[in-house]
Amino acid sequence: MGKLQQATLDLLDAELRKKSSEFRNYPDDVRFKFYRMEFLIDPLNWEKFYPRSSRYNYNWKEFKFSDLPNLDRLIKSDDPGVYIFYIKPPALINDLPKFVLYVGISNRPLKERLKDYFNLSKIKKRENIHKMLQLYYDHIYVCYSVLSIGSTELSKLEKALHGFFYPIEARRDFPAELKKAQKAWGKI
Repeated sequence: MGKLQQATLDLLDAELRKKSSEFRNYPDDVRFKFYRMEFLIDPLNWEKFYPRSSRYNYNWKEFKFSDLPNLDRLIKSDDPGVYIFYIKPPALINDLPKFVLYVGISNRPLKERLKDYFNLSKIKKRENIHKMLQLYYDHIYVCYSVLSIGSTELSKLEKALHGFFYPIEARRDFPAELKKAQKAWGKI
């Protein structure tokens, strides 16, 4: 890893780690408002969106975000793919809990898309992602899968995964029927 890239990652780490520590040090009553989240957990959506979501042999891999991995070493392919940001505590009971916060696709090389999340100026342009990384910096994991499929199929897959997981930090790319409900009832 070059000195410039390392310096950039060091700045990212310092900024996110500092803000994460600030959130963690608030009193309980203040932290409650930052860490309270509502999830849509609808078994009908699982049934409806699983068939499209499960069509592929994903070969999922994962990394801890705060480890600031070298993505060029981690992902050898220049293929597009899909990725999921999720949080989990350091100690799990029966491999639980895990909470999916964001699902994305990349029509360009997946490793190049994931690099955007390690660029502080790009992260700051997306308030929801920036806040997610600040709140859960040491608990965010990224699982990803390189998929050699076309952009139309990737978009359909993203909508299906949004329907299945209902990632609360996603802002668009939900299936039409969920968008209709979001308009009627407000996004969770």
